[in-house]
Amino acid sequence: MPVQVRPPAPFSIIPPRFGVDAMSTELVKKEIERFLASSAIEAICIRGKWGVGKTFTWMSYLAGAKAAGKIALGKYAYVSLFGLNSLEEVRYSIFENTIKRDAIGSSASFETMAATIETFARRNAKTLKIAATLIPFSGAKDVASQIFPYFLGIREQIICIDDFERRGNNLAVGDILGLLSFLKEQRGCKIVLLLNDDALDGDDKETFESYLDKVVDASLRFAPTPSEAVEIALNGTDYLSTTTAERCATLGISNIRAIRRIDRLVRSAVAILEGWQIDQKVTAQCVQSVVLLAWYVFEPDIAPKLEYLSNRRKSYFGSRKDKDVTPEEASWDALLEHDVTPVSHPAITRVCG
Repeated sequence: MPVQVRPPAPFSIIPPRFGVDAMSTELVKKEIERFLASSAIEAICIRGKWGVGKTFTWMSYLAGAKAAGKIALGKYAYVSLFGLNSLEEVRYSIFENTIKRDAIGSSASFETMAATIETFARRNAKTLKIAATLIPFSGAKDVASQIFPYFLGIREQIICIDDFERRGNNLAVGDILGLLSFLKEQRGCKIVLLLNDDALDGDDKETFESYLDKVVDASLRFAPTPSEAVEIALNGTDYLSTTTAERCATLGISNIRAIRRIDRLVRSAVAILEGWQIDQKVTAQCVQSVVLLAWYVFEPDIAPKLEYLSNRRKSYFGSRKDKDVTPEEASWDALLEHDVTPVSHPAITRVCG
């Protein structure tokens, strides 16, 4: 069945090789919305550091486009490459996770896969009959290999590939990009690649960059500001949510995954204080301390070190000398310049001590 010819994707101001500068979340949103609403055959790569919320952001905008009725193609598949070791497994995962546009937001299931098989079988009975005679001679014994006739039905749909950097050791970068190129050029699919490109190095990084502009039409660097990250990660309006959000933004934390984990720790810590007769000032100080310490736990390469925090506490009592401060510690001093003197309270000691 020939691929229906559609017009090429409109020119993007974000070419793949050179579109690596950080974009605002609003620009990323507009580009994703344009991509989903268009039937043009194209591929985009959403790049960013670990934990900045690439998957969450894609899923959110996809759900919004579905609600607004602004998704052009009728089928969609989300595929994680985590642990996949062969192209056969990738093909099977694409087939297994393909759902109709109306089902976006729900997980793929046996029912959705059965519906995909039924639709393809009804339209391609002759092809399946021929394929059934070939499978015994192919030596295929695993399900992924035997399902190959149904992969012929993967066409003219949106395919999102995630966890690229967590693929199995036997799955080569060039092979994945070759398959995505085939799906785009020969099957009329729109491709979305979510990438933590900081995790690629050596030959993998070199191969990826050399293939990128052959496969991808636009590359979006997703790097939310701390304020944007907090807005994405925490949407509560209660006192703890707003206090935690303010503290994370002030410290410059932009890792959405870390912010959510910090929020859970803050709530657990404050729950410990419930048996104490404490005022809001103590609660605020608890939040301030827990956020700072949790940041170190979740992002130790960025956050102030525990030794520094201990020495900084001494400075409140005049026992730290300025000549002992390193340039890195000076930058942390500037970051924490407006922190108040720690409140002395048994509850704070119990939670953070």
